[in-house]
Amino acid sequence: MLDQKNRITINYFAMPPSTFGAICKGLGEAKLNAKPARVVMEKPLGTSLATSQEINDQVGEYFEECQVYRIDHYLGKETVLNLLALRFANSLFVNNWDNRTIDHVEITVAEEVGIEGRWGYFDKAGQMRDMIQNHLCCKFFA
Repeated sequence: MLDQKNRITINYFAMPPSTFGAICKGLGEAKLNAKPARVVMEKPLGTSLATSQEINDQVGEYFEECQVYRIDHYLGKETVLNLLALRFANSLFVNNWDNRTIDHVEITVAEEVGIEGRWGYFDKAGQMRDMIQNHLCCKFFA
């Protein structure tokens, strides 16, 4: 087992972004924010630039920037990981898979899971913002 001083605590936030500040405050008050503790925040980080900055400021009161990770869980899906491995770990593609050799990119999202039970989230975030702006753009630029 790891010695306590070498243990890294990771606090994973997969909840509404409006709660991130209060959670960080609670972690800070409980003295659970000292390095090397980390926080991982799933998008969305607000619904506008102003709300995103507000969330970042609240989190920044209790955690240094080097302790904060912002992610899109979609990038952890098996298909996306396989695509990244194919592109970067395969010597056949490393030097040939770029803007000189690829004419266009087509991304199809064939989701089996609907938005049932998540109306509250999508009423605020919006389906287009959630899927197109976040997930598909992350996949395309990865």
